[in-house]
Amino acid sequence: MLQQLGVMLCSERERMGKKQKDIADGIISIAELSRVEAGEQEIDYFTLQALFERLGKSIDKLEIAVSNSEYESISYRIGIERSIESWDCEKLTKLLSRYYDCECNDSKRPIHRQYKMAMEAMCCYVQERDYAACMHKMEHALACTSQKDWRQKIRNKQHLCNQEIRIILVITYCQWKLGSTDGLTVRLEQLGRYILHHYTDMEEQVKVYPHCAWLLGRIYLEQNEIAEACAMCRKGKKVLIENGSLSPLWEILELEAACLVHRCINFRVK
Repeated sequence: MLQQLGVMLCSERERMGKKQKDIADGIISIAELSRVEAGEQEIDYFTLQALFERLGKSIDKLEIAVSNSEYESISYRIGIERSIESWDCEKLTKLLSRYYDCECNDSKRPIHRQYKMAMEAMCCYVQERDYAACMHKMEHALACTSQKDWRQKIRNKQHLCNQEIRIILVITYCQWKLGSTDGLTVRLEQLGRYILHHYTDMEEQVKVYPHCAWLLGRIYLEQNEIAEACAMCRKGKKVLIENGSLSPLWEILELEAACLVHRCINFRVK
């Protein structure tokens, strides 16, 4: 089945007028991608997923036969994400240990190496709230698949997968927390436009855009740009509602409430 998906990947890439380099850069060699697209070689689920995501397409809605080990890895990733959301350090550590032991997680593959480094950064964040260390580790993780600045990649019409975008958002969040806000809104605006334009499959867009909208809204609010912050709340909610997703709906609603409070305060002052 994964071989058939390689052929589908080739068809979709050519239909969109994209080059192999656009989606392969940092993830897989051009020679190997050619074999995958020809149905001559299989690659693991997570690497194939990243390649589809770089086209802005979701692999979730495709009927895929994955190995028991890959299914186990997917389950662990879901649990890892939930333990991060609940700040459960003990559970996070246990799940990561089990995840690393799964035989399908080949650390030689950039996508797997990047995920491991990113999760080590998140451990640093959850356990110690060490924003500087988390940011430093995330920057190293991003370099696994992207040696260039991500904005330069977008300008050159190269693409980012979901995992890379999440890492960029964490780096940006840490920069904000550390008070390094110069040019931050411009970078987030650029990233938000990229997600909305490039991620044409809403299943992928909803995984990252609302988080980008929330963070940008928080920074706007801090700068007392209330109208811009409210606009980001509306955009984030729209994507979530259209896709029936709840994360991070609560955080966006809290941000929207804070915007309304600031708007009332500013009105009274005037």
